[in-house]
Amino acid sequence: MKVYLNATAMLPIKNAVVTFGSFDGIHIGHQRLFHKMQELAKEVQGETVVVTFAPHPRTVITNASIDSFKLLNTQEERIALIKKQGIDHLIIVPFTKEIAHTSADDFITNFLLKNFTPNHIIVGFNHFFGNQRRGTLDLLNRFGLEYKFQVSTFPAQYKDAIIVSSTTIRKYIQECQFKEAAGMLGYSYFFSGLVTTGQRLGHTLGFPTANLLVEDKNKLIPKNGVYAVTIEMAKHSNKLFQGMMNIGNRPTLNGKATTVEIHIFDFDDDIYGHLITVKPHHFFREEQKFINLQALQEQLNIDRITIKKYLHEHHNE
Repeated sequence: MKVYLNATAMLPIKNAVVTFGSFDGIHIGHQRLFHKMQELAKEVQGETVVVTFAPHPRTVITNASIDSFKLLNTQEERIALIKKQGIDHLIIVPFTKEIAHTSADDFITNFLLKNFTPNHIIVGFNHFFGNQRRGTLDLLNRFGLEYKFQVSTFPAQYKDAIIVSSTTIRKYIQECQFKEAAGMLGYSYFFSGLVTTGQRLGHTLGFPTANLLVEDKNKLIPKNGVYAVTIEMAKHSNKLFQGMMNIGNRPTLNGKATTVEIHIFDFDDDIYGHLITVKPHHFFREEQKFINLQALQEQLNIDRITIKKYLHEHHNE
């Protein structure tokens, strides 16, 4: 897959099959849309083109703060997930106030037609575009008749009688419904970060932890509490580890900053400075303040036993 940060840098594409949108999550609805694009491209001996935007249009149009609107994917994750779908070309358009105020007609004329000369444009069933979301399927059809390209809409996709959407998946993650989220995503939700040095209190208590630095502040992280997780790391690329995670402010230690700490079961290796990927599977309890470190240690022992049992029964991979 070729990735472009500027559509004008693209070489001419013959018989392009084009779609455009935010594509947060690259969920099963997106995946099926991409598969349909590949079928259409094969029919006309063309190539698939996905146009997406960064930052997410909602953060620009509504001035949503980083704290109020989180995303399922970082840009790097989205690129990797789209690449897995076999798309030929990915264009990441910087979304600005100027683009937000571009009319739907101008977007079609000065961006889509100018850069791609499409054979086919396919969009989702609920897709609107352009200033004030005035771009519709009818508008695309009118341009299609004039400029000789096909237009089609991709229908709603369902999982357990619920329409698959990025909004619904975000809600599932926020409510710790990870199984439901995975059903719509087509993969387990994950986030990654570098392992940094902490206070090493966990080591003293017999629970050494990897303190995770998640650099992208837009990434959706589950709420504070204790979780069962599986862990992947580049240093041990062929192995999946199990563990427990605490997200929170460490109230027993009167902490203030939110931390993400991973205790990896049956693991003893130096991974400071390494990138690890965490997949939360089940929320076990809220974060709580203990009267002393001994009480905290006792609870951690209970957590470890309970979470090991859960992962053995549900994620013994």
